[in-house]
Amino acid sequence: MNFVTNIADFTIDVASFIGNVSYQWIDIVFMSGIFIIHLDKSYDDKMKIHDSIMNECNSWCKNKYNDICYEVGWKTCELITHCKQFHNKIIIPSFHNLTSNYFKPCVFLIRHGIEVMAFTSWDQYETCKNENTINQEYDTVLYTQYDVEEDSKKNYTVIGDHNLNSPDSNLKHKSNVSFIIFQLTTEGTKYDISLKEPMNFFIKDNTLNYPFFKWYMKRIYNIELSECFSINYMTGDMSIANLHNPFYIKFNDDGVTSFSSGKPKESIVVLHEDNEDNEDKEDNEDKEDNEDKEDNEDNEDKEDVDME
Repeated sequence: MNFVTNIADFTIDVASFIGNVSYQWIDIVFMSGIFIIHLDKSYDDKMKIHDSIMNECNSWCKNKYNDICYEVGWKTCELITHCKQFHNKIIIPSFHNLTSNYFKPCVFLIRHGIEVMAFTSWDQYETCKNENTINQEYDTVLYTQYDVEEDSKKNYTVIGDHNLNSPDSNLKHKSNVSFIIFQLTTEGTKYDISLKEPMNFFIKDNTLNYPFFKWYMKRIYNIELSECFSINYMTGDMSIANLHNPFYIKFNDDGVTSFSSGKPKESIVVLHEDNEDNEDKEDNEDKEDNEDKEDNEDNEDKEDVDME
C-alpha cells in the first residue's frame, strides 16, 4: 500500500504542477494578445479587458470543475489500479524469480510456537532433512504454496509435523469451512485471527493448537502468547464455540471439529486490609458492648441484695 500511496501522491503533485504552469502560460498569452491588439487603449483599460477575460475563464472552469474532478478522479483510480496490478503481477514475481525465492520462504519449522528455521522450497527442506543437516529441533512444519498472481487469500498452507510428506497432495483437499467471527482472548484483550490471509489455513486435516497460535501471535501481533488464553468463533452455519487452552481445532471438508479440556480461569477474591480492620473494629465494639452489659447486670444484682 505504501508503494501505491506514493504513486498517487506523485501523480497529484505532477498534475498540480502542470495545472499551475498551464494557467500561468494562458495568463501570459492573454495579456500579450491584449497589449498587441489594443495598442490604442490605456494601460488601465487593457487590465480591465484582461480581468474580464480571466474572470470568464475562471467561471467556465468553475462550472466544469465537477466534470473535470470526476474525470481526473476516475483516471487516477485507473492509474493506481494498473500500477498495483503491475506491481503485484510483474515486479514482485520477477523479483522473487531473480532471487530464487530467497526472500520468500515457503517452509517454516516451528518449535513450541517459535519459528526456528525456514526454507525456500520443499525440496530444499527434504534434502536437509535426509542429510541430517537441520540442527534445530522442531515439532511443527508449515508449508505454503504461494499464489502465482500474488493473491494472499490463495496462499494455501499445510500444517504438519516431522512425518509430513508430499504436502502438495494435501493442498488438493481444501476445506469449505468459513468463520464469521474468530477471536483470541488473552489477559483481557481480544485479537482478531485471520485464517485466510496472508496465509490460508483452510486445508482438510489442518489442526490448530497452542503452538500454532503462539507462532501466529508472534508473527502477526509481535506478542508472546502465554498458555492462558481462549478462542471463540462463529462459523458460517451459526454454530459457536468458546475454547480454553488446552484445546485443538481441526478442519474437515465442510466443517470444523474442536475439543477443549481447559477451564476458564477462576477469579481470585482479595480481601483488603481496610475490610479486615473494619471487621476487627466491629468485633471490639461488640466485645465492649457485652462487657458493659454484664457490668450493668452485676450492679443491678448488687443493689437488689442491699435493699433486702
